[in-house]
Amino acid sequence: MQNSSATPSAVTDTAESNHVVSKKQAAAEQKTRRDAHLLHLIEGMIWQNLENYIVEDNVLKQMIDFDASLFSVDMLRKICGKLGFVGQKYTKAVCLETILKAYKDLPAYDGFEPSSNGNNDSISIHCRLLNVLFGDACLSRFQMLGSKKTMAELDKGGAGQYKEFWKFGAV
Repeated sequence: MQNSSATPSAVTDTAESNHVVSKKQAAAEQKTRRDAHLLHLIEGMIWQNLENYIVEDNVLKQMIDFDASLFSVDMLRKICGKLGFVGQKYTKAVCLETILKAYKDLPAYDGFEPSSNGNNDSISIHCRLLNVLFGDACLSRFQMLGSKKTMAELDKGGAGQYKEFWKFGAV
């Protein structure tokens, strides 16, 4: 029977490889925790606040006190969605450009306050449109939508989208 004993160099190599594996596991766990934290912040953050961004030399450096490079493309797509941009095929670079554009455009909307009676205005606009469409001057034109067009109407262009009717209704 042979007595198998590990040489000191083999023991050292095994210890070093175990140490490297544990470092990789620790780094992976840390990244997982950071990503979960970032996702939680993304969901709860008001992204229209300019204080959430740090831009230097026209480059987005930080968002919510984290380096912009730490955000995955899925996280950036969520942020774009929160800013009103929807694109499932955005690359990381396109997402960062979109967020930067939104950052630059946000001050333009700071002074904009929608009126408190916006719903009433919308209702009155809809009622006005119905009055125009079904009024005496417009009803006959409205009834003719979808009918066969004359050659003169077709040659003028816009017959497929009923441009003449909508021009009349807009007046």
